[in-house]
Amino acid sequence: MSHPHQTRFDGVRVRYDGAKSYDQLLASLLADIGEKPVSLDGLATAGDWQSYEQQVEPIVEPNPELLSAAEELDAKLAALATKVTSGS
Repeated sequence: MSHPHQTRFDGVRVRYDGAKSYDQLLASLLADIGEKPVSLDGLATAGDWQSYEQQVEPIVEPNPELLSAAEELDAKLAALATKVTSGS
């Protein structure tokens, strides 16, 4: 017999009502991003950020929101690395 598993979540859940059904929304999302995930594992060995970026951009470029999110994450990680290495 399987027992329920609970995972603690202290974040904020947000729900937006929309005109599309779940199935319509899912179909739209998959049409935008594709049906199959793209493996980035092989790209992780690019050596440096610029090489990695050049290899990943063609994959994410059709989706400007994804590219923007990746650039924002990169900026946040760079700021965090600076803060950690500067000791402040």
